[in-house]
Amino acid sequence: MKNVISELSFDIKQYGKEIILRKLLLSLITVQLAQNIGVDHHAATEELYYFMKKNKDSDTLIHEFISKISKINNGSFHD
Repeated sequence: MKNVISELSFDIKQYGKEIILRKLLLSLITVQLAQNIGVDHHAATEELYYFMKKNKDSDTLIHEFISKISKINNGSFHD
């Protein structure tokens, strides 16, 4: 757990909170995908990669959601 937190802390300093939010969101998506289709996490990660490669609008969807999350500090999150 300490290594993961350390890595995320480094990434925040180097790249900003949006990258961390993206990492966490994509990790959650792959875990749920693995549970839903009954595969391991690695296979779900590959499935998500191929899905996102085919569906370019998925990256835009993720970016828009992360932008909304980033605004929570201002109390202006609206779905």
